[in-house]
Amino acid sequence: MRIIVKDANIIFSLLDSELMDLCLKLDYEFWTSDFVINEIEDTGQKRKIGKYVKDKRINIYSYNGEEVAQIFELSENRSLSDADCSVFLLTQIKNGILLSSDRALRAFATRNGIEVKGMIWILDELVKNKIMDPSAAAEKLEFIAENSMWLPASEVESRINRWKGMSK
Repeated sequence: MRIIVKDANIIFSLLDSELMDLCLKLDYEFWTSDFVINEIEDTGQKRKIGKYVKDKRINIYSYNGEEVAQIFELSENRSLSDADCSVFLLTQIKNGILLSSDRALRAFATRNGIEVKGMIWILDELVKNKIMDPSAAAEKLEFIAENSMWLPASEVESRINRWKGMSK
């Protein structure tokens, strides 16, 4: 099973758009880092993530001392947070796909040979796997686009038009 590593902003977007449950139905093994979990301050979000972890739907990776040193070394010289560097390293360790909407993290990961996906890809996967109806995906994407500065407008418009067309 392919491994997906989620960063903090993807987790927040999935929770805010109420897509986490559907996302976790995809045939992937989902991971994030203890650094990302420690970044979550909202008690409601912490509770929801805690339930997914308890139900073994999201796995949390805890780093050893050597790996923590690598994370700090990575974050020293870049415009990336420790949490960003932790998911970068985790994606390398697990040979996975990085799910992120963070422009700097996406660029860094891509330059280093890591496959990177985002929210639009998640919705594509949900529609492709018949977990979500195309018209519902279009509505969710409209909601996400209104509440996020991370999405490319041309791709958003293209998907919304395609999915609305599939529903007719």
